[in-house]
Amino acid sequence: MKQREERCEVELPVRGSVSVWDTDPLTYGRYLRDLRCARCGAVEDLVLRTRDTWGLLICPQGHAWRDPAAKAFGIRLLYARVRKIGQPGPHHDELRGLDRDAGASPSWVVPLLSEPRDAVAPDDDASISAARLQWTIDGALGEPDQPPLTQAMYWARALLTWAFPRDPVTWAMVKREQLALDAHMVMVVLGLALYEYGYAASTADLQTLPLTAPLEMLEDTEQRNLLRRVRPSGLQRVGGTLRVTDRDRLANCSPAQWAYWCDVAASVLSASLQDARIDAAAEHGGRVELPDAGTRLSRRRDKADIAPEDWYTWYTVPVE
Repeated sequence: MKQREERCEVELPVRGSVSVWDTDPLTYGRYLRDLRCARCGAVEDLVLRTRDTWGLLICPQGHAWRDPAAKAFGIRLLYARVRKIGQPGPHHDELRGLDRDAGASPSWVVPLLSEPRDAVAPDDDASISAARLQWTIDGALGEPDQPPLTQAMYWARALLTWAFPRDPVTWAMVKREQLALDAHMVMVVLGLALYEYGYAASTADLQTLPLTAPLEMLEDTEQRNLLRRVRPSGLQRVGGTLRVTDRDRLANCSPAQWAYWCDVAASVLSASLQDARIDAAAEHGGRVELPDAGTRLSRRRDKADIAPEDWYTWYTVPVE
């Protein structure tokens, strides 16, 4: 556990004070308050730090304390925002989200890879079976009116943007020096796992899938190797195939790179599955044997933070 905590630690010095939302216990009214050291009263120049799933505050005098509003999730979001737009100013409008606990995380937490989004032409792979092609057509014509891989890549992005700031293990595993590339390839692995399990389950509507099966696939070495060779089928002017760049990366990456992307993807699914089971237990009276529906992808939609117009278009530009 000690090694895990050290790897997951984030430390962020903040100029000025930090304001968080709180609720009056009598009136239930919402108000802003400054995070304040209980020993010396300091409110400025604090250091925000994460350890595993909780947050820690340190004042200039070295006093450390915890505050219910300073959760690890919020500190990691702030850390990601600072890396993107710079240190917040003295009024700290950017720090008012520090006490966020539920719902989705901003999509900018996982930056999109800047590269051409051209898709592989659907007729470039003559090895696609008739059964797989029909499954692709069923997905494009049915609910949600998108080919399976397009659905899978939506869910891959939703799962990663949720897990990255919340799960300390996933946060520690993603390399900051090439965040956009590694995060992108983790989403590709997640998308391929969801896609392939959807086909195995003969389900064109991927949101009905449980999180358990793709996780089992990514935890098995033999299935991982098979997954790397999957080339999804698509349709002309509709999409549903890999990016050209991703096809090439999958063909040329080293075994160590592939294993790393699969490990992170498995961590994302594991964190999401744990959260889904906690939610399901709360809804079903804490039963140990939870209904399978509680772990389905559709139950994660309220925790996805992708703009509706970007749900199914972020990954590729279909071939005309």
